[in-house]
Amino acid sequence: EAGAPAIIAAAAVVVGRAIIRLGSRLLKPKPQNIDDLIAGTKPGRVTKGRTTQREKDGGWSQANKDFDSLGVQNVRPITTSKGPGRTGTLPDGRSITVRPTSTDKRPTLEIRNPANNRGTEIRYNN
Repeated sequence: EAGAPAIIAAAAVVVGRAIIRLGSRLLKPKPQNIDDLIAGTKPGRVTKGRTTQREKDGGWSQANKDFDSLGVQNVRPITTSKGPGRTGTLPDGRSITVRPTSTDKRPTLEIRNPANNRGTEIRYNN
């Protein structure tokens, strides 16, 4: 029948598009959970205040990769006394900032709960 090849071709296009959509979802990295990120760090210096420090290897490059992996919303560039960085909001409402250096000269990813001002800073070793 003359119409069968056209129907088969149309069905192949529909199936092909569905496969492409599924593939793009599978290739898009799922946002990492902040608790999983923190679990991959080791304890840092004990502080007197409301901040917990952690350490991780990888330097500025890894700090940015981690920031990007967390599904951060409302990302905007910032300029601090520590240099240019980025800040935004995590899906759970906490604020997050990545900056190239800190008081001890290491790149830092800072997660802060605006409700109680408690936070975690991950310092990245080069």
